[in-house]
Amino acid sequence: MALPTIGIAGSMNGTLFTDGDAGFDFYSPSVFEKSKWQIQYGGEVKLQARFVWDGSNNEVLTGDGHAIVAFTQGQNAAFRNSPSQPVRQNLFTHGVGAFVHPNGLHLELWFDAGKAHVWSKDQRCGVGIRTPNPNACLASSSTQSASYITSPVKFSLKKGTAYWVRIAVTSDPSNSQFAVLRASLLEETPTGIVLHQEGAIGFMPSTFLPYSENLKGTIGRTPQSGNNITYSVFDYGF
Repeated sequence: MALPTIGIAGSMNGTLFTDGDAGFDFYSPSVFEKSKWQIQYGGEVKLQARFVWDGSNNEVLTGDGHAIVAFTQGQNAAFRNSPSQPVRQNLFTHGVGAFVHPNGLHLELWFDAGKAHVWSKDQRCGVGIRTPNPNACLASSSTQSASYITSPVKFSLKKGTAYWVRIAVTSDPSNSQFAVLRASLLEETPTGIVLHQEGAIGFMPSTFLPYSENLKGTIGRTPQSGNNITYSVFDYGF
């Protein structure tokens, strides 16, 4: 089966475990670091990952567990990743990204050491919103708004199935103070690759990627995700 990627510039395979602090696990390989100037002066940064939950094929996952692809900054010393990762790292404090969840694609903006804004097809005006509030409600399609998230025709998150989460962060050509996060969710099926959802939202890098340090390409999983999750992460281009 052909993988949904073109122009792979770097890749890494691994596992997100269940034994990081509080059950979190995450990893920010140095090969995926990007200079922040790339989203300030007309540039773009991209990352995608292929996630497979360990376990019996086709067993449907429920709850709030999810696997994340993001560009992040900062260090939250309260949480470290699994000792099985190649490098022990602290959790990020800020970032922008997307995740695959039992109810599909979510967009997430992190700030202030663990606070976050999250949007999904079921929460188009966001959930967990705290100051600063981007004041954004997402439309249901890109033809309605520049900030949107589509709804899948049919989606379930299953063990043993491969899901792809892609993100791209681009500087806003009309306003140098803003950038745009775009994301998509795909699934490998016996008949080919299925695109389930796409989404986009504008944001202020000064709030969600505030530091001068490089952007860290990060993959992660939440404590509620249950089984280990194997991944392949790619730096890509269209």
